[in-house]
Amino acid sequence: MIINDIERGRGAVVIDPHGELVDVVLEKISTRRKDVYVLDPTDISWPFGLNLLEISTKDPDRREMEKSLVVDSYITLFKRVFGDAAIGPNTDDIFRMSCSAILDSPSGGGLLEMLLILVNDGYRKTIIPHIKDPIVKNYWDTVFPSLNQNKQFATANLNAPLNKIRRFLSDTLVANIICQKKSTIDVAEVINSGGVILARFSRGDIGFENSALLGTMLISKVQIAAMQRVSIPMDLRVPTFLYVDEFQNFVGDSGGAKSFAEILSEARKYRLGLVNMAV
Repeated sequence: MIINDIERGRGAVVIDPHGELVDVVLEKISTRRKDVYVLDPTDISWPFGLNLLEISTKDPDRREMEKSLVVDSYITLFKRVFGDAAIGPNTDDIFRMSCSAILDSPSGGGLLEMLLILVNDGYRKTIIPHIKDPIVKNYWDTVFPSLNQNKQFATANLNAPLNKIRRFLSDTLVANIICQKKSTIDVAEVINSGGVILARFSRGDIGFENSALLGTMLISKVQIAAMQRVSIPMDLRVPTFLYVDEFQNFVGDSGGAKSFAEILSEARKYRLGLVNMAV
């Protein structure tokens, strides 16, 4: 099925938590194709970049809409990896304020900047002047500094998001991927041109949590890219299929499942098909 879609010029994204499926696909497709991208975290000499905290649309009228999608996707990402119960109201609020602020920064940012905005006063001061949303700006200008002076706040509320961020920053292999400010490939550009993305996120090589993190990030990137197609006439939207092996391990039973449900409900109009390969 995957090979058939690729040979027909359809876009395809394959997320493989074992690595064997990607190898099979690579053996069967033409080596002459220049639009096949393999994402392999074990290639430590040339780590690819995968940053969910970036806006790819060139349309200024759609920028704020994509920004909202990106922020929601980031919260969903952490809920999928750590569970709903681990992302309480305070952690959710801190993550949202952090994401919104960094997305307005001209220099961009990723997970490392999520850490810096919480612990580095100097970095935070460089971000604040660029924040567009008055509520977010007030939070970092007034609310956060006031709260941060309270030791109880730092202990009870700030440690929770910091622990989750550090979990992945402390893993060099994953940090080299998710700390890049710009993703190696433009997912929207690839799928809109009928390209192929093969993600070899083998749990045996990088661990279950790391595989889930990268897989969920890529799923979110595909979702956002698909929803950007609203500005493309229906007859010009290249059919794209997202294949997820062991689907349940990437969506869980919390925020990730909700995100996938949204993709399923919106998929047809954006010409995005999903193939659940769970066994």
